[in-house]
Amino acid sequence: MNKFRTYLAEKGYSPKSIDSYVCSTQKLLYWLEQKHTLPQYATYNKLLDYIKYLKKKGDSSGYINGQLNGIKHYFDHLHSIGLVPDNPAMGLHIKGVHRRLPHGILTAEQLLKIYQTCPEKYPGDKVLVGLMVFQGLRQRELARLRAQDFDLEKMQVFVVGDKRTASRYIPLNYHQISCLESYLPQRVYLLEREVKYHVNRLTPYLNSHVDSLRQLRASVITNWLKSHNLREAQYLAGHKYISTTEKYQKVRPEALQKAVEMYHPLRGASP
Repeated sequence: MNKFRTYLAEKGYSPKSIDSYVCSTQKLLYWLEQKHTLPQYATYNKLLDYIKYLKKKGDSSGYINGQLNGIKHYFDHLHSIGLVPDNPAMGLHIKGVHRRLPHGILTAEQLLKIYQTCPEKYPGDKVLVGLMVFQGLRQRELARLRAQDFDLEKMQVFVVGDKRTASRYIPLNYHQISCLESYLPQRVYLLEREVKYHVNRLTPYLNSHVDSLRQLRASVITNWLKSHNLREAQYLAGHKYISTTEKYQKVRPEALQKAVEMYHPLRGASP
């Protein structure tokens, strides 16, 4: 467990969270030991059996989901050191428990329209909107961008990570290139003033299309999941934990859904 603790600490989790995740994992490992199964050989269906065991004990759905959260981190750790090819706990979540999901998702066409109809009265406004509707960047990420982070020949931008997000390269949309070519020369940083100043100036326009900037990012990530697998979408979004990206999955793969219907301990429960 020491390596797992180190892994969690490096991810920035608090000592309290680390203790909770380790405790959840130790309970699973004890159960697997009784079933003569090493953790690296635990399958999705084996974890479903574990959920059934917890339900039979009388544990609540909320408690089980809390246990699954720690278990997902454990298998992410095993994946990071090459002991498992993927995370067998990915997508596990007990039905019937409230889970905050993205809402008000915009299509790629709607996002493009927001970009194309953006007023160009002030230099940089359309550049800023493009990075929100095509790359799903947060305000703090926009604030850190420098001109040298853009590679227009390769059509990509490098986004520096921080404590909460991972660094990554994100493809640029071809609609952005012309605007960026005219805006970036002679600049060091993308924005001349604080990002809030620029965003506040754009607020009246954006409010006519969306409820919040988070809605734009949620839409971008959800659309990525339509054309990329979960790991690829996690990378593009800068999520450090796969469980964050999972929230944006609307439809599970057909095979996974079939397994859920066949083995899930709460099959038939109200969603």
